[in-house]
Amino acid sequence: SMTLEFTAYNANLQTMTKATIIFESSFAGRISTRVARYATARLDPYHASMRYFELAYLIFTVGYLLEFFYTLLKLRRAAVEMLKDGWVWIRFCSMIASLVSLIVWYVYTPFLANFNQTTDFMHPNSVEDFAGWILLYSRCSAIAALTIFLRSLEFLAQSKPRVMLLLRTVKMGTSHVVIYLIYIFAVFCGFVAFAQNYFAAYSSNFVTVPKSFLSCFYLFFGQNSAMTTVDGNAAVLKVTFYVLFIICFYFFSVQMFNAIINYAYNRVSEEMEPQLEAERRSRKKDAFQVWCHRRAGNDSHAGEGARGSQAGENSKNGGKDGHSGGAAAGARAVQAPG
Repeated sequence: SMTLEFTAYNANLQTMTKATIIFESSFAGRISTRVARYATARLDPYHASMRYFELAYLIFTVGYLLEFFYTLLKLRRAAVEMLKDGWVWIRFCSMIASLVSLIVWYVYTPFLANFNQTTDFMHPNSVEDFAGWILLYSRCSAIAALTIFLRSLEFLAQSKPRVMLLLRTVKMGTSHVVIYLIYIFAVFCGFVAFAQNYFAAYSSNFVTVPKSFLSCFYLFFGQNSAMTTVDGNAAVLKVTFYVLFIICFYFFSVQMFNAIINYAYNRVSEEMEPQLEAERRSRKKDAFQVWCHRRAGNDSHAGEGARGSQAGENSKNGGKDGHSGGAAAGARAVQAPG
């Protein structure tokens, strides 16, 4: 075997990559295996505009973690029951992933900023180490981002009965889905065993159990490239296997899964019907109150307009009466004796 190892620097993307290429050959000199591994570290991942968001993220993460442990210590007797809640573990994983990503970020960012200005880039192992830490940061950040958005469902479930309905449906149907997946996995293993024993003589995609498992797994998702390598003329049961596999996993399995979800949804809907009915009544009541307020506002504006018109008419009539009274007084003054 021969191993080729080198380091490449990309100035446009500010990345440092360690490449390892392994060639394995037979005794006759024929190269039988080629393996290429890459480890890339970005040297300039920091943006000054994100500094304030990072500080706010760090403050909220540490504060939420302290509040989490304070709640556990305060409720020591109920801590066991509290840990049975799945949302507690989601919050805990979110906080740990956020904290690890922030620690890795603040510890290794200064080294990455000056990495290409020192002699560390000359050592491929240093590049691989930094690439490993960046990979850890990326994974923890991905987990933290996912769990943060999942935690939003918890807060919505406390205020929205519809969200609570969906979450309770998932909770009720989880056990049935797990049991059903065990049954389906047993049937799937039967198809894998059949494919490995029968198609191994016709295709290299079925020569071992892991390859047969992957080929059937790809077939489950609609990729039948492994089946096209099997000669249908020689393997007379190819069509039978394919048709039975499609019927079992494309029709029966999908419909049974939908039936489990529908059953759980209907059960939860029946249990939450009073709460949902109260929500509908509250929504209708709020809409009626808004309509009454709008109607009262329109009536008050119309009344004010009518009163304003009446006042204008009265002032106009008063002006006319004053003008007539002044003219009469002037006439009497003229007729009076000197």
